[in-house]
Amino acid sequence: MSSVVNTKGDINDGTSSSGALAVEDKAFHGGQDWMTTENLIADFSVTTGIMGPCEEALSFLDGNLHKIHHYPALDQEPYRSELKSWLGLPHEYVLMGNGSSELIDLIIRLAPRGNYAVGPNEVQYKEYENSCHRYDRVLAEKPMEASLHVFVNPTNPTGEYLSVEKTKSYIEETCRDGSYVVIDESMLPWFGPRWREASVYYQFEWINQMLTEKGIHIVVIHSWTKIFCCTGLRIGSIILPCKDDFDLMKKYMIPWNVNVLAGDYLSVCMRNKEYLQQTWETTSNLRKIQKEQLEKEFPDWDIKGEAFLSWMWIDTKSEQVAEKAVTVAKAWGCPIRWGKKGYNRPTHIRLAVRKPELFQVLFSAFKQELKSQ
Repeated sequence: MSSVVNTKGDINDGTSSSGALAVEDKAFHGGQDWMTTENLIADFSVTTGIMGPCEEALSFLDGNLHKIHHYPALDQEPYRSELKSWLGLPHEYVLMGNGSSELIDLIIRLAPRGNYAVGPNEVQYKEYENSCHRYDRVLAEKPMEASLHVFVNPTNPTGEYLSVEKTKSYIEETCRDGSYVVIDESMLPWFGPRWREASVYYQFEWINQMLTEKGIHIVVIHSWTKIFCCTGLRIGSIILPCKDDFDLMKKYMIPWNVNVLAGDYLSVCMRNKEYLQQTWETTSNLRKIQKEQLEKEFPDWDIKGEAFLSWMWIDTKSEQVAEKAVTVAKAWGCPIRWGKKGYNRPTHIRLAVRKPELFQVLFSAFKQELKSQ
C-alpha cells in the first residue's frame, strides 16, 4: 500500500492514524481515527461513556493548572489514599499508573517466568497478549500449564461477562497452584451502584485464601479513563494481593508516573456521585434503544454484549459489510472500530453507545449507505 499525506500533514499508509510511531499490527487501538476525521462529530470507536468528561473535574483543572509547575508526589498522594478509600480496600496494596497500559506491562514483566493463558473468551483486549509477547512468554497449549493468566472481564470487545462467582470458579478450576492471575475489570463500573460487590477484588478473604493455600496471586487492574471519559490523560490502578507483590511493583515502577492533572481529575470524579449515577441511569437505556434500532434496520446483524455496557460488538456476518460500515462511519464523522484490525474478526464492528442526537448521525449513515450491501 502506498503512503499518502493526509490533510493534517501526517504521513501514513492508510492503516495508521498516528504516524511513524504507530505499530498497528501489534497494538492497533480504537480512539485514534478521530485525528484524521476532518468532519468529526463523535468518536464511536472507543468505549468511553456517553456523559463526556466530568464538567466539575474540568473546571477544577482550569483553576489549578498552575500546579504543573511542581513535581507530583512520589508516593502518588493524596490520590492513592483517595482511591483506596473509594474502592473500599482494607489494605494498602494499590498502586496507580500512567493509564492501565503501564501497569499491564509492569506486572507481566515482573510475574514469574513461564507460559501464559487468556481467559475463557473468543477474543479480548490485546494489550495483555502484546505484553506477554514482548517478554517472550508463549501461549500455553492448556490453561493449567500456564504460570500467568490474563483475563478481561467484562471482555472488551465482545462484551462477555462472568459473574464474580463464575470468575472464582474459573480460577479455582483452571489455574494451577503458584500461578499469577491478572484480571482487568476496567469496564465493570458500568455494572451499576453495586459494581464493587460484583468485583473479584472485593472478595478479600477468598483472595487471601487462594494466596495462602494455593500460592495463587490474584491481581486486579482498572483503567479509569473509560468510565470517566479521560483517555487523553492516562490514569489507571492495580490492586495487589500481598505486600511482597506491592513492594516489587513499587520497586520497579517509574517515578512520578501519576501527573497532577490526571490525579486531580480522578480525585474530583470519585467525589462526584451524580456523574456516575447519570452514567448508570442513561447508558443501559440508550444502549437498549440503539440496539433495537440497529436490529430492526439490519436483522441479520448479531449484536453482542451485556446490557449495562457502553458499547456494542456486532457481527455483520460479512467482511464486506463490516469494512463498508467502517468507511461510511468515518466519512460521516463518526469513526467506529473494525474487528479485523487487532482482533482478527473481519465481520465484526464495535461501536460505542452515544447520546441520541449523535447516534442518529451514524444510524442515518448506515441506513443510507449499507442497505444495498
